[in-house]
Amino acid sequence: KCTMPPPTYMTETEISSEQNTEKSDILRGFVQPSDGGLECVDPEVYDKQRGVVMNLFKEVARSFFIKGNEPRVSLPVSVFEPRSMIDKIIDAWRFAPAYLKKASEASDPIQRFKWVITFAISGLYCLQTHLKPFNPILGETLQGGFNDGTTIFCEHTSHHPPVTHFYVDGPEGVYKMWGKCHYKLKFSANSMTARQSGWRHISFKDGTVISYKMPNSKLAGLIMGTRMSYFTREMTFLDKQNGLKAVVIFDYGKDNSFFSVRKPGIKRDEFAGILYRWDMFEDTKKKAKRDISNQGCGFSYLKDLWLMAFTPQF
Repeated sequence: KCTMPPPTYMTETEISSEQNTEKSDILRGFVQPSDGGLECVDPEVYDKQRGVVMNLFKEVARSFFIKGNEPRVSLPVSVFEPRSMIDKIIDAWRFAPAYLKKASEASDPIQRFKWVITFAISGLYCLQTHLKPFNPILGETLQGGFNDGTTIFCEHTSHHPPVTHFYVDGPEGVYKMWGKCHYKLKFSANSMTARQSGWRHISFKDGTVISYKMPNSKLAGLIMGTRMSYFTREMTFLDKQNGLKAVVIFDYGKDNSFFSVRKPGIKRDEFAGILYRWDMFEDTKKKAKRDISNQGCGFSYLKDLWLMAFTPQF
């Protein structure tokens, strides 16, 4: 007879403890190579994941070629971190008390648009991790907040495909944020790409609504080579009311050819973007992306905005 040990639950203190925002702690076990990105150098992580990757690819192939449907695979508990994905998505919003507060105080639409872009990009590094969060159960909810009075509500509304809806209410209602995270994974020969599809919307008291989409996160070197993590593709920001749009390209030094040649001197984690007037009947997104590739024009103002705002403690 097999007797299962009793479950272990997190204490209320552990659940309600403040999240660490120190970059050195969040990126522990990673190093930053000269060509950009994050390289995993934690031997404990490699030990936990040894043999898992090949079994994962076998299950994906079996599911796709034999069952003829989307891959649905099981992973050993050793590759998970003791958190739920519904909790993990909030990490990207850690700097809301700084940057969205500034955005709510801005009277100029372009300046407010810049603050929102700064907020969305500033928390991306907080999503980097060696281990995978657990999939939420259907109907799982989360309630939390930041120490400035911001309240957060999340609910996992679909299991296949996995979708989490969220609603964030800023202090005294100075801003509201809502949307959904639809998680998708794409496997290639030696890498895995994670995508959070779905628009995120931020509204302010004057009626302005700014929406944005997340970039892809890529984990390369699963089977051979260096284990690297970095963001790819693009983030899109849109303010329909004021006719503003921005496109931010990650890993923009890499072309889209079959051989994926990287431009010299441009790191993996460098990004470039352009902010322009938007017309819903004549969107110039393709031209904007082409201008970025040809000119490499970057968001130089982001560094200034980061220096102007304080780093919140929560």
